[in-house]
Amino acid sequence: IDDQTLTVLPTPGTPGWMSPEQVGSTPTHGDWRSDQFVLGAIGYRLLTGVAPFYAPNIMDCWVAPAVQSPRSIRAIDPELPNAVADVVERMIRKQPHRRYLQVSELIADLKRAATALEDAGPAAESNTGFFVNIGFTKNWAENDFLSVLRPTGTVIDMQAGGRTAEFADAARAASSLVIADPATQFARSPLEFRPAGYKKLAYGEGPTLTGFADDAARTGWCQTVWDAACADNPDIAIAPYFYAGEGELSWVRESLACARVFSDFATAAEDPPIVWTGILIHANWLANDVARDQLLTELTGQPMNVLHVLVHTSQPSFGPLSDADVLRGFRDLFEVMRDAGVTVVVGKRASSGLLLLALGSDGWSSGVTANLMNGAPHPEATTDGTRALDRVYVPKLLNLITLSTFALMRQANHPELVELGTHEAKQLLASNPDLDSLTTAERVLLLQHNLVAQKTQVEELSAMPAGQRISVVREWVRDATVSYRALPPTRVASEGPTFLTAWEAALS
Repeated sequence: IDDQTLTVLPTPGTPGWMSPEQVGSTPTHGDWRSDQFVLGAIGYRLLTGVAPFYAPNIMDCWVAPAVQSPRSIRAIDPELPNAVADVVERMIRKQPHRRYLQVSELIADLKRAATALEDAGPAAESNTGFFVNIGFTKNWAENDFLSVLRPTGTVIDMQAGGRTAEFADAARAASSLVIADPATQFARSPLEFRPAGYKKLAYGEGPTLTGFADDAARTGWCQTVWDAACADNPDIAIAPYFYAGEGELSWVRESLACARVFSDFATAAEDPPIVWTGILIHANWLANDVARDQLLTELTGQPMNVLHVLVHTSQPSFGPLSDADVLRGFRDLFEVMRDAGVTVVVGKRASSGLLLLALGSDGWSSGVTANLMNGAPHPEATTDGTRALDRVYVPKLLNLITLSTFALMRQANHPELVELGTHEAKQLLASNPDLDSLTTAERVLLLQHNLVAQKTQVEELSAMPAGQRISVVREWVRDATVSYRALPPTRVASEGPTFLTAWEAALS
């Protein structure tokens, strides 16, 4: 398990693998119940693929069993039988008197667990999805890049209008699912996050909200959205959804009501698309325990097959999610919805999707513009948006960094970081090795690299059991932490390493 045994600690042993009574405030040498704890911890690791206790440094790792509570085994791998999870979780309870107190009872439960494992059969194959959100950006349908990327699905914004058919054909040519996004959130979003067409208000009027007077009004409005969504025969139609700010439960309920209407339409149609329930929520719906419980109560109160989640945060676009409370909220959301039998796909999350896959999501999308990556305008963009493609994804940093910082990395001779490893990046660096004064075509190449590099990591994670993904992302986080230490100071907050602390906390 680990060869890092230390003899200088209060109780000599392997950090992270000793019982709480051996590493608590008044450590003891323990007894047979301590041995039971260690055997249970090893069983946890072998069954889930992830260590039960984790910390980035040795001393924190040593004390972790006394202060951390491992995730439930079935939260990591729901395919494991209850009899297996129950016996191991009892063996690793913090208080010795809560573990097995009779060896005969422990042996009997272990035998039952072994039988349950034999009867369980092979685990289900992973079906993790990587989706690309092209919105209504025309150049992504005008070349063959989708066939190179081969995403699980291509999300097309219905604002594309007459071009949606062209976009859908390009997606099908790449063997990608066609996903129609109604983009109804813009009718109920802060004005600064709306496209220009949604900002034009009649003189003296405020923004138009989208509440409905009654069920008939909602159904009539949804019918127009459904007809537009089905015009190009998509494989999937995301139901109308609206931005729910802090405490605005009515807008969550409105999104769910529209999903019910879409499901009714699908039931009555001959060859309908699959309906995804959509929600767009402020991050505090996940970060706050009370708000999250409200949200989960609503989400589990009606049947659905797939939940498409968009989360608005105040952080800049491109930057990975860096709020540990939000990330823990995501983890809770995934676990509850999995118990409800619902697949969860997280939209517009840039490189944070890699962490979310480890925490339990079934898929995530990244986008081809800033507001399709993290759901907010590019904070550095000019009025025409031409600076929205000025970052490069560095897999070993798990982040998109500015081209100026990438140039400093090249000057500082960090070959393990500047070798980006995709055909698109090699083509770009060959034509513009300094990445100065990018043309539109070079910006597209840069973003193509970003998507291919992220999908490569998704494929690596998708081939692993759920628990092993956690271990691998922990390794990526540790490697990224070391890599950042060797770099020149970052110039933009969103390209710095602060998010790694939050990721470590979420993976604990």
